[in-house]
Amino acid sequence: MANPDDQKKAGTVDATHDNPSLTSAAPLSQDLTGTWFISDLHLHAGAPEVCSAMWQFFSDLSDQATEHPNSIAELYLLGDLFEAWVGDDDSEPLSMEFATYCAHLASLGVHIFIQHGNRDFLIGEGFAKRCKAILLPETHVALIENKKTLLMHGDELCTDDVQYQRLRAQLRSKHWRQEFLAQDISIRKIQAEKYREASTAAQADKPQSIMDVNDETTMHFMRQNEVTRLIHGHTHRPAIHRYTAQGDTPFRIRCVLGDWSEDAFALHQHKGQIALKKWPLTGSVRNAIREDYQPWTHSSARERVSPFVTTDQ
Repeated sequence: MANPDDQKKAGTVDATHDNPSLTSAAPLSQDLTGTWFISDLHLHAGAPEVCSAMWQFFSDLSDQATEHPNSIAELYLLGDLFEAWVGDDDSEPLSMEFATYCAHLASLGVHIFIQHGNRDFLIGEGFAKRCKAILLPETHVALIENKKTLLMHGDELCTDDVQYQRLRAQLRSKHWRQEFLAQDISIRKIQAEKYREASTAAQADKPQSIMDVNDETTMHFMRQNEVTRLIHGHTHRPAIHRYTAQGDTPFRIRCVLGDWSEDAFALHQHKGQIALKKWPLTGSVRNAIREDYQPWTHSSARERVSPFVTTDQ
């Protein structure tokens, strides 16, 4: 995780819990109107509680869309939806069930978008079509409430992990993909398991600091895409980071999605506010606790943080 002193130098203000208004000990049933972002579900047959939580999330959104048509504009799925993906020709029940839930939600008028993660970068147009979803490029600028917003899975921002970036470049190459997908699906599954085991072993030996995003790389992507808003997952470090305005650099926000392991996480955007929400895997998003929130737009590029934040970290 990034050192707080380094973050001060970079001009960032992390999500803070100094103000009790950021959380709620007694969650209330919530309106689900708006736009939703999730990532890092890592769905697999060995984690039935996570699968059930995802089906409940789909059901909650479907109920909202049925009772209040057009109230949910979009759902963005920003990668690592599955623990592994060996090709669209894999017809395991889990992927079929996911596509069924997704397609039903889409049939209710919700626009659904899928972005690749490092675990499921082989998801193709075939699966996206079954989900009635649109497959996004790895770096995509969306217009969220009239604000250009950069969407990424986030692994390409972790440039301090040089070993991973080399492997990523190899696996994302057209040559590697063609060779891998040309093999029998049983062989692909064995290889995918070996990759997962190797990845777990490699992470155990790495310092936590190099597995977070690099600030300079993050700013490069934001400047290159001419945005002041970024939403990503991958790091499993849910937070809303606030970057102060300095010189000609405008105020910026980086929203990090959480992984679905001990709890479920989602980012909810509605009526000019972005909120990071958390709820138990056995619960409902309608009863989520608001971990942090931030005005989506600011009256001035010089405005640094929202009014409820009193610290200047």
